[in-house]
Parts: sequence; structure tokens; C-alpha cells
Amino acid sequence: MAMSMRGNKPHILVADVSMYRFLHSRFFANYIRHVAFVSSA
Repeated sequence: MAMSMRGNKPHILVADVSMYRFLHSRFFANYIRHVAFVSSA
């Protein structure tokens, strides 16, 4: 994350965005699973 702040390198920026999207989608999937479990319980 800190590397993209130092220099605006396109490939590093893309890597940060893809990592963010991966982590966000994983968190979102866990959240959906949690909500579905709670609502069904």
C-alpha cells in the first residue's frame, strides 16, 4: 500500500486496487453469509 503512495506506478496501483477488491469481495461474501445465517436462525 505504501509503495503506491511513493510513486504513481500504474502496475503497483493496479495491484493495490485488485488486492482491495479481493479483500473487499471476501469480506462482503462473509457478511452476506453472516446475514443469511442470522436471518434464517
